[in-house]
Amino acid sequence: MYFQDEFYQYMRQLHSFVESQNEKIKQMESTIEQLQNEVEELKNEKHTTIDKIEYKFDQLKVETLSGTLNIGLNPQDSNAIEDFAVTQDQFQVPPIEQLPEGFSQQVFNDVHSFLDRNSVDLIKGIEKQQDFALDDSYRQFMIEDVKKQINPRINYYINKLTPADIQNPTQAKRSMERIVSYVKKDIENSFLAFIQHFPRNIGGEDK
Repeated sequence: MYFQDEFYQYMRQLHSFVESQNEKIKQMESTIEQLQNEVEELKNEKHTTIDKIEYKFDQLKVETLSGTLNIGLNPQDSNAIEDFAVTQDQFQVPPIEQLPEGFSQQVFNDVHSFLDRNSVDLIKGIEKQQDFALDDSYRQFMIEDVKKQINPRINYYINKLTPADIQNPTQAKRSMERIVSYVKKDIENSFLAFIQHFPRNIGGEDK
């Protein structure tokens, strides 16, 4: 219940944040349109020389909201987050000296390719199961948040390999496929948990 309350509070804050940014963007668009109209009027005035016009806008600061989706979270238990000793900034070297050349990179490539190509369809499939449709901005937020956490999660599984898991090319290939499968399942579970706990009164598409 504590996790759920915190999650709802965070989503309300996120929704307010998105709304405020949208409002600022609308205001900026209105200002730009007004300035463009003024430029056209100045151009049309006779005997008026315009040497240089500069528009300076304060850069819109967007706070980074990361770590919302927890890779390894069990969607059936919001308090049970799998314990693994990695941080988002770690990129640990597996403790196996004879790790096949290109093994880790191939796993990273396969997982990131899956994220780029299949994430949206995966999320929409979960939305259909849960009878709740998110809008595109939340889908993109989910994908980007998972991407920030995925490399340490891959390393978590690589670090669990034993010499027997890579003793020959066949075993190494199977281990590689197994890790990719585990990470894909973690991604799916994180999306599912996010949608299951998402407040139904914000962020949904009109049906």
